[in-house]
Amino acid sequence: MQPVNPPRRKNLLPNIDAVVDRRNGQETVRYYYRIGKGPRTPLSGVPYTDEFMLSYKAAAEGRTGIAMPSLARRSTEVRTISTLIAQYKANNAQFKANRDGTTKKGYTSRLNAIDRDYGDCPLIGFTRERIIDFLDDFDDRPGSGLDTHKKFKILIKHAIDIKWMTGDPMVGLKRPKGGSIRSWTEDEVEQFKERWPLGTRQRLAFCLTEYLGQRRSDTHRMAWSDINPRTGRIKVVQQKTEAKLEIPIHEDLLYVLDDAHARRGTVVGLNDPIIKTEAGIGFTVAGFSDWLRDAITAAGLPLDCKPHGLRHLAGVRMAEAGCTDEEMMAVLGHRSATSLRIYTQGAKQRQLAENAITKLEQNRHKPSPTRGFKFGELPKRDVKTGG
Repeated sequence: MQPVNPPRRKNLLPNIDAVVDRRNGQETVRYYYRIGKGPRTPLSGVPYTDEFMLSYKAAAEGRTGIAMPSLARRSTEVRTISTLIAQYKANNAQFKANRDGTTKKGYTSRLNAIDRDYGDCPLIGFTRERIIDFLDDFDDRPGSGLDTHKKFKILIKHAIDIKWMTGDPMVGLKRPKGGSIRSWTEDEVEQFKERWPLGTRQRLAFCLTEYLGQRRSDTHRMAWSDINPRTGRIKVVQQKTEAKLEIPIHEDLLYVLDDAHARRGTVVGLNDPIIKTEAGIGFTVAGFSDWLRDAITAAGLPLDCKPHGLRHLAGVRMAEAGCTDEEMMAVLGHRSATSLRIYTQGAKQRQLAENAITKLEQNRHKPSPTRGFKFGELPKRDVKTGG
């Protein structure tokens, strides 16, 4: 058997190892729970089924005596975006026709990116809400978001054609324009916190996102071992950009983390997640997004209060505090000021407008450079007639 490194996909559960068996001309896979280079604990079933999740929870809690799983073929037992992409590439006549080398290369590149980031999402969970959630990730890259939107449409059409899906969840879904996600207001932040007080998992997840300004794909993976009490910083390796950050923990967030640490409960391995499900294990990014959206709805907030809007809020707050572009990029992880401006343009506009009106008000109290006069009573002076 040949070991395969787990793909860096947004919906892959933490600490999953896969071993592929290619004997007898077939490709089959076993799944294991493994932390780092530690021992493997076999898992039963295929990902996301009830059988699999039960064995995963047991392994995460350190319970032994789990039976060796049977080999599971990589087939349509669990149809995912990944298996749909493979089916599309192998069987779609339009894709197989070599219309244009550059065009096909572009299609393949985007499909591979979708496979990498969203491939483990089951088709049964490829809902309208989930698609919107995926497309939110491209708010600062409108071109990539539009292309991903198009490829989702193509894949869904193919799935309907081969009877893997019965309806199109993207009907009526507008194409992303980029920059469409707004920052939360301070009143909305207070409304959420009134609904979810200190000590709730929802308040902890919210404050991590609010004060660190990271994407959901990074927030849900944060572990207690990422925090260094000696330096007062938390380490983040961004999944999207692979940027390595060390961010000082805001004083307000520190008290939230201190409360959560006291309530920590069962420790799950070396990389014990800060935010856990009710079952006591780490979230997938899709599960984390859905759970946080439910918390936002329960707080009575409008639909355009999106989790990613908290990242915008972090940028707005830093801009209003007078932080430089370089300082903000060091926290948010952007590589260019152009991407950063999507998050800060509102704050900078307000500050510039504030400066302009302040100058106008100050100018109002200065003596006028002109003097009062009445028509017909102007002082006499020589007026040269021009030719």
